[in-house]
Amino acid sequence: MHIYRPLSQQQGEQSIEWYQIKKKIQKIQLTDTIENLLFEFQNDANRTFLLDEEFFELVRYPVEGMLYEPLKIEQLTNLIESKIREVKQQENIKGSILLYDIDHIRVDGEQSNYLLGQTGHLQRDIFLVFIKPSLAISCPTLATEKPSPYIYPSSYFTVQFISKQLSIPSFIMVSFHEHTIKLILVKDGFYHNIHTLDRGINNLKQILISNNIIAYLSKSDTEIQHNSLVATILEDNIKFYINIVIDRLQEHNEGITSCIISYPEFKNNILYQTFIDTYQSRIGGYIIPNSIHHQLETYDRERQTNELDILTYLNFAESKELI
Repeated sequence: MHIYRPLSQQQGEQSIEWYQIKKKIQKIQLTDTIENLLFEFQNDANRTFLLDEEFFELVRYPVEGMLYEPLKIEQLTNLIESKIREVKQQENIKGSILLYDIDHIRVDGEQSNYLLGQTGHLQRDIFLVFIKPSLAISCPTLATEKPSPYIYPSSYFTVQFISKQLSIPSFIMVSFHEHTIKLILVKDGFYHNIHTLDRGINNLKQILISNNIIAYLSKSDTEIQHNSLVATILEDNIKFYINIVIDRLQEHNEGITSCIISYPEFKNNILYQTFIDTYQSRIGGYIIPNSIHHQLETYDRERQTNELDILTYLNFAESKELI
């Protein structure tokens, strides 16, 4: 199995992580475009792509109604197909369906783990993931019956893991990139909204350059603390930057407070701790620990926070005997 994941949101040629899975997982970094790779491997079902959520339409569709006879598999299949057509028409979605999930099942007001065989007043949410046409152009076999790569929103299995395994149904995934900050809002176990904000790490770098302390950005905490004046200036600048970030977060969090942080292009403990302290003092939410990856199979090596999407997918794939 081969897994590909872009490391940035920029268009065109970019850094892409490539995981080769044989007897053990080997991680390689290459420079290419996702479009090129999709076209090259369009007939290869041994490839998986974890792509930015912008390539997908993500829809939650609540359904309810009365059933007077036990629900059969044929009825459920027909119901889902009709709702997919309905959603595509209502939302003007041009792409094809990639996958769906059914959750929040209630029968006569009581929670249930299954639909088949049920009668009475049924309520459930159907979560739908559609492929945008631009993605199908890069990989034509996605819209056919031919073998094709597996493609998922990068965070899909992380959302499933946090909401179901960790029982945290609503949260924000905050990822810091060089030029942007990405917010993925999850509500009741599925995507609610996605925002891409400015004020990425480059914004902080410019602040530090203006104060002539940019060199300390990559130094260890011990090295920084050796110079108390620099440490104070660095901390003050990071606090200033983080407060700007929190201002933007408050504008877009839509009442969701629990949060998980990913910082794929920046690993500075002062930044991380300042974010946590400021977030909790101003928003008051629960910061989901970075250590949650310890609850997953990590395949014999220490994992970084920004590898959570890969880990949750690998654990899913292993449970389905795909690896």
